[in-house]
Amino acid sequence: MTALSKRRPSQLGSFNSLREQFDNMLKNIFDGDAESEMSVGDFAWRPRMDVAETDEAYQVTVDLPGVDPEKVEISVTDNQLTVKGERSEEKETKDKTFHRVERSYGSFYRSVTLPTGCETDKIAASSSNGVISISIPKTKEAKAKTIKIKAK
Repeated sequence: MTALSKRRPSQLGSFNSLREQFDNMLKNIFDGDAESEMSVGDFAWRPRMDVAETDEAYQVTVDLPGVDPEKVEISVTDNQLTVKGERSEEKETKDKTFHRVERSYGSFYRSVTLPTGCETDKIAASSSNGVISISIPKTKEAKAKTIKIKAK
C-alpha cells in the first residue's frame, strides 16, 4: 500500500483547501488585486466586486447590503478606483440575544487599477437594493473601433 493511499480523505481535503487558497492568493497578486484580497489596516471585511467592460465604459458593481450609501466613499487617485466605507454592527440589546452572528461588520476597502483611456472626471455612481454601480466612461480614443476589410 502506498503512502498516498494510506491518507485519510480529511487530510487530502485539508491539503486541497490550502492549495486552493494559495492559488487564489497568487492569482490575485498577478491580477493586480492583491491589496484588496489582504487585510489592510483596520479593514475587517471585503465586499464582492464585479468589473465589466462595454464599448462605452467600464462598469464596477459592489455588493454592499446593509450599508448606507451615504457612508461609502468612492475615489480615484493615480488610476486606482477605491471604494471604502463601513457597515455598523448591530449591538445586542436587553430584549435581543444573538445565537449566531455570521454577517461581516466593520470597515471595508476595495481597490482596482483602471486602464488607460478612462474619463475619471466623468465617473458616476448609483445605489439600488444594496448594490453600488459605478460607471467609468472611456475616452474617445479608447472606445472600440470596427475596421472593415476591403476586398481586392
